[in-house]
Amino acid sequence: ANTITCTDLDSNCHHTEINCSPNEDCYLNCNGIQSCLESTINCPINGDCNILCRGGQSCRYSTINATKSIGNFNLTCIDSTDHCRDMKIYGSTVQTENNHNFDIRCNGKYRACASSTIDC
Repeated sequence: ANTITCTDLDSNCHHTEINCSPNEDCYLNCNGIQSCLESTINCPINGDCNILCRGGQSCRYSTINATKSIGNFNLTCIDSTDHCRDMKIYGSTVQTENNHNFDIRCNGKYRACASSTIDC
């Protein structure tokens, strides 16, 4: 599995493109204030895409691209304010015989996923 950890503004995960390895499960941990702010996250093609957003505005204004992914998708937004606000989330458009999970959990103090666009 590919694990990417972004803990703060010094982790170079904000205002950038984050690419999961194409052929393995991906675990992206945006675990700090604005740690993945305004980033584009590209999920793997063959593998699960697991994203954790925890921390004030940790994933705000981010775009998640899982359009070519054939694995499970899990986005967890917890314990913060505005952490998944104003996001754009694009689920898989690949036709497969297997049904894969597409799970988004929006928990937190205030406005966890407010004003976000989810296309699944």
